Amino acid sequence: RSVQPTNPEIEIVGMEGDPVIDDDPQEDQSSTSKLKTQVYASISKTISNFVSGSMHLWEKMVDPQKIIAMFQKQNQHVQQLSDISTLPIEVVDTAADAYIRKGQWLTATEGAATGFGGFLLLSADAVSLLALQLRTIQQIGYCYGFDVSMPEEKLFAAKLLTEAYQHPA
Repeated sequence: RSVQPTNPEIEIVGMEGDPVIDDDPQEDQSSTSKLKTQVYASISKTISNFVSGSMHLWEKMVDPQKIIAMFQKQNQHVQQLSDISTLPIEVVDTAADAYIRKGQWLTATEGAATGFGGFLLLSADAVSLLALQLRTIQQIGYCYGFDVSMPEEKLFAAKLLTEAYQHPA
């Protein structure tokens, strides 16, 4: 009786009737794990580089005065970002939810538009998506009264975006 390999890359050695497969499944898992780690590290590095490179455009992406004006239109007594902390959380949540929905709509539209370009527009899609996501994080931060133009808040927003990509829901 002989044993035929189902995968030609697997070498069977040993005596007839006592096959030994020269293939280490732990080695494959280890290689897969290393590859995943490298891919995540590459994505994380790309996001970090993009975010740090876009910091000089930070103030141009979102105008906090628009957020303040939005609250003023709702008859809220907001003159500056720090006044937002006095508002009921339901009011602030509603404003943030509106920016979240807008961000979701914009990213879906952007993805569909660049998707028609296929592989040629892949890099444009990635950059646009990151910019839109960073903008949405800024808008949400301003909605809750955080001055995301401050260096420590910029760092927090960048870390938040990086973490979202490293640990997707």
